[in-house]
Amino acid sequence: MRFPLNSLRRRAGFTLVELLVVIAIIGVLIALLLPAVQQAREAARRMQCTNNLKQMALAVHNYHDTYLVFPSGHVQINDTFYGNWCIGILPFIEQQNLYNQYDHTTHCNTSANATVARTRVDEFICPSDAMTSPIIRPASGYSYDLHAISYKAMGGYSNNGAKNWDHLAEISGLNGSWKGVFHTVGTGHSQTLGFEKMASITDGTSNTLMVGEYHQPKDQPARGAFWGNSYWGYNIGMVINEPYIIGNQYNDCAAVASNIGVCRRAWASHHPGGFNFSRADGSVSFVPETVDLTIFAGLATMGGGEVSQL
Repeated sequence: MRFPLNSLRRRAGFTLVELLVVIAIIGVLIALLLPAVQQAREAARRMQCTNNLKQMALAVHNYHDTYLVFPSGHVQINDTFYGNWCIGILPFIEQQNLYNQYDHTTHCNTSANATVARTRVDEFICPSDAMTSPIIRPASGYSYDLHAISYKAMGGYSNNGAKNWDHLAEISGLNGSWKGVFHTVGTGHSQTLGFEKMASITDGTSNTLMVGEYHQPKDQPARGAFWGNSYWGYNIGMVINEPYIIGNQYNDCAAVASNIGVCRRAWASHHPGGFNFSRADGSVSFVPETVDLTIFAGLATMGGGEVSQL
């Protein structure tokens, strides 16, 4: 039986209506699948971030096993800043060569040490941290460009945004029991602070935070964290006793904080709902951005006499 040629031609393709229906179906499927794909990717990035913090926590423990003290948040002699916790743990995260290149006999703000500190260290970078400017000059206290990172160490708690545990000149009057594991150490301004030991954590290692996330602020990338910068809050964060924005917009925090120091020592991540933190027992947990500040403050200290649980 023979069919007319025109009939065969009409059956060879889609009609316009059929094509529009297919496109609509594909669009709906993409709209349904895209969030799931993004969630899966974020879950993988968050897992890698958790692994980074786990490796840093183990490096801190290995440092303690070797030297019988924890690395300092950073070392300050009068108004000059030297090594810090990031530099101290380099040999324990398979970065011995980088550690050897760093001049430990002088301060961090030298051209030679800045050259070393422009090196990317993957363990210090969360995959969810967009880092619009990975190599950038810090907003204050430094004369050279450095490589940004995604983490800060916990310096402790303060009930005054103008006083903090990352600068010797500003801690006078603060209760020493509110120190974190990684406060500043050194001499100057008639004060001497020593390195801490495992025995110093009288609140319990599972109740004491060590290293947490501070992703580069999108609106102020120069206010991010830097592994080679020991100046003030660029590698040490704190908990301040006032509500503040724990997020990625530095200017939003500055608009509501009583003191700009609150924002410079805050915590932030690009993970939805909060940020990861390692504890002194080596574990890693997720801190919600809605965390009660009283609980957060208790976890920030190593000898405050409180036992806080999230």
